[in-house]
Amino acid sequence: MQGHDFTPYKIAAIYLFAGVSYILVSDWLVVGSATAGWRPGLDTAKGVGFVVVSAALIAWLVRRELQRREDVIKAAGAAQRLEALGRLTAGVAHDFNNLLTVVINSAELLHDGLDDRPDQQRHAGAILGAGERAARLVENLLVFARQHPVHPQRFDANERIEALEPLMAQALGKHILLSLDLGGKGPFEVLTDPVQFDSTLLNLTVNARDAMPEGGQLRIESKRLHLNGSQAAPLQAAPGDYLAISVADQGEGMTDEVMQRAFEPFFTTKGPDRGTGLGLSTIFGYMRDARGAVALHSTPGKGTRVTLYFPLAAPAA
Repeated sequence: MQGHDFTPYKIAAIYLFAGVSYILVSDWLVVGSATAGWRPGLDTAKGVGFVVVSAALIAWLVRRELQRREDVIKAAGAAQRLEALGRLTAGVAHDFNNLLTVVINSAELLHDGLDDRPDQQRHAGAILGAGERAARLVENLLVFARQHPVHPQRFDANERIEALEPLMAQALGKHILLSLDLGGKGPFEVLTDPVQFDSTLLNLTVNARDAMPEGGQLRIESKRLHLNGSQAAPLQAAPGDYLAISVADQGEGMTDEVMQRAFEPFFTTKGPDRGTGLGLSTIFGYMRDARGAVALHSTPGKGTRVTLYFPLAAPAA
């Protein structure tokens, strides 16, 4: 909660004052008024103790509920902001893609027609290569905007993670240990685009590597869980059964300010030429397309954990 919200303690204090006053006045009216030299006894002390404990419990429950509501409001605001960015991004990306089509096609024709002029053909090849890289950036923007074609397939997510393990270990290098914990009872089948699934895990692996230049450990865990209404609301997800895949590093971590903008396209804390700032935004768009959710938790100096929530596929008929 922002600042210091004393609402839970005010409610608890009012309850405490009313409860203790009621007990003392009731005891005096029933016993004290008819007894000379009356003093509160053991039963009165027990009643007061019960009220004190109840007041503390009320304060804790009210504080938790206020925190939950604030988390939901923040999540809804962030989702609306990203949806607005997605609509703006989609329009720009489509227009830019049309321009790139002309550039790439022209560069291909120019390149193919310069076989007898290798120096000029090399320059045409550079133009073509730059255009193709720009096209891939546009593709990532469309994934963020949820306007990229997807090809969902049913597969066992744990089996696919295990198949990706050698590639992820290679991307991390020898100075970072890769640890998998894919326990629990299956099945672990999801219905999503397998290419995007692989790309997401590799993207998070590369991010973790960049966050741990001195080495460390990357831990990937998966587990089945059920999200009820109060658990799903902050994630902007529907209640139901999910496969949660968490990717946790021991890197530099993020501040709260950075986490609030982490899913925005082109936002990055990396230096020049070390990233486009589209990695997490692409993951956000992909998880929305998969009807899942993504959560980000980070502590500066301790590391970052990204959790992907995939709806479990319905049992095969």
